[in-house]
Amino acid sequence: MICQLFLLLIGVSVVNSNGYMTLRFLSYINHDSRCQDGTYCDPFGLTYVGDKCDPQLRLIADRSVPGGNGLFDYQQLGVYWDTETINFGSRFGEISNPVIIAMNFQNHGHIYVTVLAVDKDPTPPDDPMDTFSAALVARADKVKRRVEMLSQPTNHKLSIEYWYSCHANYYGLDCNTFCQPQNDNVRGHYSCSSEGAKMCFTGWTGVDCTQPDPCNPSPCLNGATCSNVGGVASCTCPSGFTGSRCETDIDECKAVDSPCLNNATCENTIGSFRCKCSLGFTGERCETDVNECESETSVCLNHGTCKNTFGGFNCSCPPGLTGHRCELDVDECANGTSACANGGTCVNVFGNYTCQCDSGFTGPLCEEDIDECTESPCVNGGTCENRFGSFECICPSGFAGRVCDKDEDECLRSPCSNGGSCVNTIGNFSCLCSAGFTGSLCDEDIDECLMAPCFNESTCVNSIGNFTCQCPPGFEGRLCDKDVDECSKFPPKCRNGGNCTNTLGSFRCTCPTGLIGGHCEQDIDECKLAAPPCRNNGSCQNSFGGFSCRCGPAFRGRHCEIRAEASVGSTTGESSKLLVYILIGVGVLLIGAASVAVGIAFYRIRRSGRSNISGAENNKTVSDCAAVEQGLSNPAYMSTSEIGLQEN
Repeated sequence: MICQLFLLLIGVSVVNSNGYMTLRFLSYINHDSRCQDGTYCDPFGLTYVGDKCDPQLRLIADRSVPGGNGLFDYQQLGVYWDTETINFGSRFGEISNPVIIAMNFQNHGHIYVTVLAVDKDPTPPDDPMDTFSAALVARADKVKRRVEMLSQPTNHKLSIEYWYSCHANYYGLDCNTFCQPQNDNVRGHYSCSSEGAKMCFTGWTGVDCTQPDPCNPSPCLNGATCSNVGGVASCTCPSGFTGSRCETDIDECKAVDSPCLNNATCENTIGSFRCKCSLGFTGERCETDVNECESETSVCLNHGTCKNTFGGFNCSCPPGLTGHRCELDVDECANGTSACANGGTCVNVFGNYTCQCDSGFTGPLCEEDIDECTESPCVNGGTCENRFGSFECICPSGFAGRVCDKDEDECLRSPCSNGGSCVNTIGNFSCLCSAGFTGSLCDEDIDECLMAPCFNESTCVNSIGNFTCQCPPGFEGRLCDKDVDECSKFPPKCRNGGNCTNTLGSFRCTCPTGLIGGHCEQDIDECKLAAPPCRNNGSCQNSFGGFSCRCGPAFRGRHCEIRAEASVGSTTGESSKLLVYILIGVGVLLIGAASVAVGIAFYRIRRSGRSNISGAENNKTVSDCAAVEQGLSNPAYMSTSEIGLQEN
């Protein structure tokens, strides 16, 4: 099967060749290898898709309608074999690309083109593929226009670029203006402008530049204007000249009315005059007032305000300056016009004055109070309070001075109580308190009793700045830490010949036989003891500190313990009594020595703690009873007793 592609370019027909169209083919794309009827190019069988298409192109251009007068017609002889895309490059088929289409007629603004493309087959007929047509603008504006066209219904695409250009000696956007330079007496003497207009050479004039120009060269002098009047030169003189050729100078200064105004001086010049203006005027005739206020350099100095007047000016000077141009200084400090406040000192400067402010003030006129507190002048934690023209530091306790920089000696106010010693420190003080007091000012009493200073179970009683210890019997001293030697006191603690032995916190009495009690003040009734002292039915008779036995006839002895013998004489009886008395004496000595040893041991025990005293006191009655019994059984016995913390 053969496919066919047509591209039709149709141009507006023009008469006579004025320009030409340049057409560059860029690319052709048959994206699906199909013909115009939708079938594939070169298939094999019913379903098999075969080779790609083999495009062959034909270009036709017309100036009126497609198929018209055959402005351009090119048929490609060769074939673009087996391709879907053609990038034309420098060739369109067998001819050069771009293609030049001559437009040898008057341009009416556009042309038409048509291009056909077929799929070339070995045997006819060839199969149409696409037909494209376009109207192209013929406008010599040096603009290249691009066109991309789609064929229907295949949507195959052809891309072209084109532009329109004028032939030589043709001008304008449509190339319809003809102009060919000439330089002879028949056709004229001219060149052509870019728009195709005739431009006469020097010395020629007229429509075709065929007539000689009498004003070229001009016979007129002094800048006069030459005019061609019927082929004759006519001179129009500028101001200041006269004569047929404007060759004569006019002296304007000799006129009745001087051309120079406002008392200016007139000076004649060739072809004119010059006015020397008075001060304050300007212009060719000094007719214009000079606005000195608009000069580049201000006539009023030092920022003075300029006001123009006719022929002059006035200056309004800023404060502090005077003079015609504000060039003089006003001494405000001398004339009393300064406004320095709050004791500020006036210092004159050119055009003004300054104020040297006292401490605490600022501002141009010293009218502003300085808030010194913003710079934190107070030290050591002082609080700054601003005052008008000054400040005040509220110092914390312990500091003084204008900025709280001085230590305050608080000790001068004797802040310490109860005899405390004051010690000054930086910004503070401390109190060294006397015994019994505490606190930052020694105004607090110390309760010494909380530290239990008293010994031996004494009672602590706190007082202002001190304490006392209430000692139990047997102790003395500030802290009840000293034992009382009761045995050295008068009257003696032990009565009836009792022997006193001091103990820790107390004393002990060693009583004679027959006595008992803490002070040996009680008589022992030996006759009432469970074991009566008189034996063998002897009759007991008690006495203070002793007893006596009345023996029966058959017995004798202190306790009636000796059986009497009838054969024994009086001598023998006396000897027996002497022996008994000796034995009793030895017993008493032994008992005394034992009592001393026991007392020493007991004293040592009492020194080790009061707890042993109470135990010994609780056993006192038992010891007394034992001693009595022992005394009754031993003729040499001497009773002892112990006193506790309380005296009887």
